[in-house]
Amino acid sequence: MESDDKKLYTPKYVQIEDHIISEIRNGRLKTGDRIPSEAELVRMFGVSRITVTTAIKELTARGILVRRQGKGTFVRRDDPEISEETDGFSAAQAGSAASASRTIAFGGGIRLASPEKAEQKPHTLLENRIISADPVLCRKLGLDAGSYVYQIVRCIKDGGKTSEMDFTYIPLSVCGGHTFDCAELSTSLIHDYISRNFPEKPTGVDIYLQPELTGDIDVSMMTGEGDGPAGMPLFFWDTVVRSGKKVLAVTTTASKLYQGMKFLTFEIPALP
Repeated sequence: MESDDKKLYTPKYVQIEDHIISEIRNGRLKTGDRIPSEAELVRMFGVSRITVTTAIKELTARGILVRRQGKGTFVRRDDPEISEETDGFSAAQAGSAASASRTIAFGGGIRLASPEKAEQKPHTLLENRIISADPVLCRKLGLDAGSYVYQIVRCIKDGGKTSEMDFTYIPLSVCGGHTFDCAELSTSLIHDYISRNFPEKPTGVDIYLQPELTGDIDVSMMTGEGDGPAGMPLFFWDTVVRSGKKVLAVTTTASKLYQGMKFLTFEIPALP
């Protein structure tokens, strides 16, 4: 049963998403079934039409639902987990978000450059939810034991195979009831996203190599694709976004470790 703390900070649109996913997982909604109309969901949850629309759009972007003009919204797949066929955003969504972003996230490295000069490899959003922080994560974020955090899981695919996964954790006290933008998350670095959308602005970013891993991290989709020698090592690092000494977010990144892999690129502007 959810604690009062978790319910307090869980955005309404996320509660609607969780309800629909629960209905699918429990077998009450199957592939091809029509979900309740937006008007019915408004009555069920006592929220605005905009909140319901946000939840439907996010589940549609994740490939779990499909909207059919004049007919309603239907379950696209009955396993709301990672799906090679349906994960990801459309090219139009990714392109639209990239045009508004100053910094682009890349597999195998980070390029500090404008979108016009950068090769764009958008992230695919796999999951966004509220979880209970384990002791390792509480230490990283400076939280009390038993605290809840917002988790965002994204990946980058290269040639159809997963080359990188990001596990981002944001304290609920930082994000509050913020409605996360799936399209913006597909192209933005987390510190840029926080700068644009949260009241507390980052003042620094620290990177820690080979960090202690939290218990929720699952990289099986990277290790089971058979695109390289057996036991190909993974390289991990933490990106800590902070405001002064206060930690606003931590992202643990897992990347396949190739010989000669480019890790970080800086674009140096010409001197005036």
